Amino acid sequence: MTSYFLNHWYGKHPLWQAFWINLVAFRCALFLLQDSLISPDHLQEPLSVWSAIGVLLLLHGVLFVWQIVGVIRSAENDYAERGTLALVWGTQLMCVVFFFLSASYGLQVYQSTLAQPEDENILETLARERAKRYQLELLDHDKVLQITGQIEPGITKLVEKMLKQEEAINLIRLNSPGGNIFEGRGLSNLFRDQYLNTEVLSECASACTIAFIGGIQRRASRHARIGFHQYRIDADYNVIVTNVEAELEKDRDRYLEAGVNEKFVIKMFNSVADDMWWPDIELLIEAGVVHHVIEQ
Repeated sequence: MTSYFLNHWYGKHPLWQAFWINLVAFRCALFLLQDSLISPDHLQEPLSVWSAIGVLLLLHGVLFVWQIVGVIRSAENDYAERGTLALVWGTQLMCVVFFFLSASYGLQVYQSTLAQPEDENILETLARERAKRYQLELLDHDKVLQITGQIEPGITKLVEKMLKQEEAINLIRLNSPGGNIFEGRGLSNLFRDQYLNTEVLSECASACTIAFIGGIQRRASRHARIGFHQYRIDADYNVIVTNVEAELEKDRDRYLEAGVNEKFVIKMFNSVADDMWWPDIELLIEAGVVHHVIEQ
């Protein structure tokens, strides 16, 4: 075996043997060996850095140099006997090809030292990014669920999940500038169906008021700000086939069914979309939006 490796190194093998067996067949076998041992699909854990260095030095360092040097020397010896440059050029070209193939496999060895990220589709990514815009927090011995921040797509499902896990929740505290009206409706329906109460201590506007109105008993602090305006499409994603007037009509009925005064509802939806209407607490009580005032 030692003499075989030495004979190749010094170019003593016939060119066909040095090229097809010692280079092509041997290098392809090494590629297959690497695939079977350290490809990302087979590794349970990332390859250690020292193991990777060892693989690179052995497979794509020492052995590759031995293969290339032996083939080139065999090609030179073949030219000296036959005087044909075509075989020399062809051999050199294939050496270049195998160099780049080996570099590619060497990169795979490096990548095997890195932890593979878990697959995440675009919908999961969007949901994760939107979830950063609001917070859900349990308070008062898990009896109060506080919702803070933007009302984003996906929030209704998360709140529903929390309600199933924490059966002691009986009050929803809202602190939100608004957001997606469809999610506001989802929260409103959820609160109504679960016979939950709602409260506002600081601010609740736009889509947040739709969620608030779903409470069976609704209360607010004397200094709370509860804001209303007409609807508009205000999103960082495309909303397809949305009839704003039809959506307004749906929520007019929602407020009326919740016991809100009709004159208040008319004024509420006459407010310009860019101009929030902030009625005082006395008017909110009179109109039936708020049932009780929390003195603070």
